[in-house]
Order: sequence, then C-alpha cells, then structure tokens
Amino acid sequence: MWPFKSAVWPWCIMDDINIWSTDEARQWSPAELLEYYRILAVELFVGLAYGMVLGLGFMLALVHWQRQRARQRQEKAIHVAALSQMSLNDLRKLFPQDDIPLWLVIGKYEKVNWINMYLKKIWPLFSKATSIVMKEVWEPFIDQYRPSTITALTFQKFTIGTIAPSIQGLRIAHSTPDEIAMDAECVWQGNPSIILKVRTLMGLTFPIQVKDVSLVMVMRLIFRPLVEELPGFAAFTYSIKKKKRFDFRLKVIGGDIGSFPGLAGTVEETIRATVLDCLMWPMRIPVIILPSPLEGDNARLQQHMYPRRGGANFTHNDLLPAAGILDVKLVQAKDLLNKDLVSKADAFALLYIRPIPARMKRSKTINGDLSPIWNEIYEFEVEEQETQKLTIKVFDEDREHEEELLGCAQVLLRDLEPGVLTEKWINLVRNLEKPNEGKYRGEVNLELLYRPYNQKFPAMWNPEVAPENLASTSVDPISTSDDPAIPPTYDPFPDEENLNFIESLRLNRGPPLNPDFSFKGQMWEVVRGVLSVTVLRGENLISADMNGLSDPFVTLKMRKSRIKKQTKVIYKTLNPEWNQTLDFLVEDAIHDMLHIKVWDHDTFKKDFLGKCATTLTKTIYMGEYNAEFKLDGVSSGKLFLHMKWTPQPFELLNGKRQRRHSSIL
Repeated sequence: MWPFKSAVWPWCIMDDINIWSTDEARQWSPAELLEYYRILAVELFVGLAYGMVLGLGFMLALVHWQRQRARQRQEKAIHVAALSQMSLNDLRKLFPQDDIPLWLVIGKYEKVNWINMYLKKIWPLFSKATSIVMKEVWEPFIDQYRPSTITALTFQKFTIGTIAPSIQGLRIAHSTPDEIAMDAECVWQGNPSIILKVRTLMGLTFPIQVKDVSLVMVMRLIFRPLVEELPGFAAFTYSIKKKKRFDFRLKVIGGDIGSFPGLAGTVEETIRATVLDCLMWPMRIPVIILPSPLEGDNARLQQHMYPRRGGANFTHNDLLPAAGILDVKLVQAKDLLNKDLVSKADAFALLYIRPIPARMKRSKTINGDLSPIWNEIYEFEVEEQETQKLTIKVFDEDREHEEELLGCAQVLLRDLEPGVLTEKWINLVRNLEKPNEGKYRGEVNLELLYRPYNQKFPAMWNPEVAPENLASTSVDPISTSDDPAIPPTYDPFPDEENLNFIESLRLNRGPPLNPDFSFKGQMWEVVRGVLSVTVLRGENLISADMNGLSDPFVTLKMRKSRIKKQTKVIYKTLNPEWNQTLDFLVEDAIHDMLHIKVWDHDTFKKDFLGKCATTLTKTIYMGEYNAEFKLDGVSSGKLFLHMKWTPQPFELLNGKRQRRHSSIL
C-alpha cells in the first residue's frame, strides 16, 4: 500500500506540480518520499526502454521496406530498359493486339540509336561544312531582326562545335510520291563557337560570344523532290515543329556584359527572335543537295523552296507565301500596372505576328493614363493561321530610361473564324511562357478579322456594301468646313493617284499591302456615314437617391467629332426603358468611337451611374446589330443598344468628290 492517500496521487505523477502543494503531502516522512521517487525512477527507465525498443523496431521495419521497394524498382527499371531497346515491331510481337494492357502506350517515335552513332562519326566533317553555309545563310537573317539601337550585327566567327545533336526519336509525318516529311525529336547540348560583332548607336563595337547552347526541340524535315539519284532527294527543308527549351549564355570578350546596361537583353532578344521566327513552323529553311536535279523536279523545287521569286538569293519573306491578311484594331486597355512613383504610365503598344522590325506595329503613346484608348487599326500578313500568333506588348515610355514592360498577351490565330469580326478582352501577363504566374496587370481590347486570300472577305474598314455607297478618302488634313455642324476632318478630295487606288480597292475588296498608302503603320482609310443609336433600356443600375431608386438618362458623345447628345430622363427606376434613337453624322468612322455615360438627374447636380465605350467597326461591318454593354466604374448595371450604320458617299461633281451634307444635325 501507498503511504499516502490516492487523492494525492494524481498530483504526484505530474512533473510540473510540486508535491508539497497539499497539506497531506506536507505530512510525508523522508522514507515515504524516498520510496516514491524510487518508484518514479523505475517507471521512467522502464518507459524509456519500451520506447527505444519500439522505435528501433519501427526504424528497422522502415529500412527493410525501403530496401524492398528499391529492389522492386530496380527490377522494374531493368525490364523497362529492355523494352526501350526493342523496336516497334518487337513490342507488337511481344504484346499481341488483344493482350496489350490499357496502360501500355507505344510511342509515335521510333528509336534511332544507329543514326546517333553515325552522327557522332561524321559530325567533325559535317560541322565544318555546315558552319560555312549557316554563316552565309544566317547573317542576312539576323540583320533583318536587328533593333534600331544596334547599327550593325555580324558574325565574326561561326562554328557549330564538336558535339553532335542526339536524336531521341524519329517518325514519318506524311509521305507522297514527291516528298517525305519526318519529325525528329532532338536534344543538343552544344559547344558552338559563335562570336557576334555588335556596333551600337554610340559607335562602340563589342565582340560578344554565344556560349552554353541548350536546345530541345522537335524538328520537321521535308525531303522534296524525290529523285532516282543518290541520296534519293534533290533538296530538303528543315524547321522547328515544337520548341521545348532554348537556352544560351552571352559573354563580352575581354569584359563583363553586365557593365553595358541593356546590351545583353537586346542581343539575347534579337538572337531568340531570329532563330525561333525563322525556324519555327511554318517557316522553313531550304538546303539544296543536288545542283542539277531533273528538270521537272527542278521546277517544283523552285516553286516549293522559293515560292515568290525563285533563285538562290532569298530572305525570310521568300520562305513561305502569305496565306491571308489579319486586320487588327487596337481599341483600348484598362487597369494597367502603374510603375511610376510620381505620375501615371505613358502607355504604348507593340503588335506583331513575326518579330521582324519592319513588320512590327507601334501605337501612339497615351500620356498619364492607366486606361488608354488608342483606337488604331493595322494589318498583318499571315503565313499559316493554324500555328501563328498575334503578340501584344504594352510598355511604359520613358525618355530617360529604357521602356518598361507593363504586360503582354497573345492571340492564337487558329481561334479566329475567317471573315468573322471578333472582339476580345485579353488579360495581360508578365511572361508569355508562364501565363498563369504573376498578379493581375490589366486587360487589352482588340478587334480582329482574318481574311484568307483564297476566300472573298471584305476588310474591316471596307464592309460588304455596294461600291457606290463606299466612302473612302485620303488623310490629308484640312481646315473646318463653313458648315459649323461638320467638324474638322480629312480631305475628301483625293488626287488622281488616290482615286485610282480607291477604285482598285472596290474591285479587289480591300487594299494591297503597299507601304506608300500607310501612315505610321495604320490604315489610311476614312469611311463616312450616319450612325443611328437606339438606346433601348438599362438593367440593374445602381441607386443614387434616398428612396433607393434613380432618375437615369444617357449621354452619347463621338470621341473624334465631339458631337454630344442625350436621352430623356426616366424617373424613379433602376431598370429604365428609353427606346430613343439618336443619329450622328460620322466623318471618320474607322477612327472614331462612341462614349456612353449613364447619369442620375437631380435639380442641382447629376450623379454618375456608369460608363462604356465602343468602336464603330462592328456596326460598319454588320450594318446593324443589338449590343449589350456592362457599365464600368460602378458595381452593377447594363445598357442595351441597337446600332445601325448608313453609309453616306462622297459624290463626284466636276471630277471632284463632294461632301453630301446631312440634315440630321
């Protein structure tokens, strides 16, 4: 028996409670306390022993399980390695069609280890000859992608190194009696010796070395035409079907590239743009093997390799014919990221399908606005709709420092239906390679229309209307008309050359790509007519009065001509119905916009209920349609409109075009 009452025992077994905390505990004798501590010590050591035994047993069991699992994985790896060495036919023999497990997938690419062994042997000789040819071919290419900050960019040395690429797999993409196309999955951890001679605007010249090239890709090889002579084809083309990784490092010989601000980024971007744009499918580079193939095949070879001019001297424009035209209207952006400490961003946009400076379009700069409105229209050549993309980059212009990227976005051209005008709001991202990373950086608004050459579609600025109703002029500015209702606009009386050009537009349903008829990359077309806007109704507007309702009315204003009109007031409602039509004479519909604001009417002031804006492109292109707009700047609200366009032509009088005045104003 214990020398103390059981009621005291729970207090005694707790380490953080003093045994002298009760009156009964203070009456224990030293012998009783000694016996108590002896029992506690025995229990402590017994518990530690049990814990050590259990812990050691658990650790031994875990080590045994891990060894067993590693042994099983090693056995499985041996089996998988054996399977990987088998050919496709051997695998089909080993696994009959009826007995193949569902989880077993036979890849599309066949192993070609014999090709890798052959490449390693011939690479020293092949690299010397190829380096000379590639330098001659790529030097004109890289000069076309050279930015304006660099005055000269040439190869001082070009060798592709001693390490051969490794072909991981090969498959036949398609074959015809005249050609064979193959896809090769390649990995190249190369050691090329490439030295670029770079000269800047300041007249400084730097030798920059390209090092540690790493390229993982799927290569498309097309052998055409097939001939009876060895090696069986007269020429072939190569391109990158899919890029998985493309890395390299730059080094200034005799210095640190970090000592030259902006130089590394500019040169690296130029190299990436040159290699990827010239080699990414559908672009392809031809290589002629036989100098004198058969005459029939020679004609097909020239048509395939040099589709525009033929011959041995070609540029990037000669590699693939254009398939169509993409009309792009850069409308506006909203909620841009502000990186200026004092003022707001001075935003401009850069648009391109191929990153060639001559084919890139730059918008005007909108100063101090995080929701800029550009409303500019451009056109781009499209080589292949299925694979190409439209890239938009928005920058903050800084006259003292380099422009800072605010965000970028891409549009897949295959998502566009030919001949259908599409409007998109696209979220801007920091990195196109990782679109889901980073915070919200704003949105950009585009209107897009793809017109393939093999189909008859009108241009975005040239809708399908009768030729006599199509109003187009040049863009030479003139003074204000005597009529105060007609705002300052462009010269409606083009010269003889422009009249002939306009006539060709009507016959061809859209202007040719002629830089003589462009203005800073924008289309020069001017379309005149009457815009009829029927304000139908509003829905779920916010309340502005004490009674929880509003007295809404709508103001409509043309951005360019500054003509402003408003509807009647509808009292005490959040879902007003106006059904009121307002007409506007628009002198330059392609470059004008309609700004709409909803207000609450009060005796001495008006409260803001929301706003929206729209271009006239869709109205011109479709003739008329019903539009629904979500109101910006407020928590809720929608506006429903009916838009209608009536062309107003410029009539010919004594050989000159005359403006026909309208009475709607």
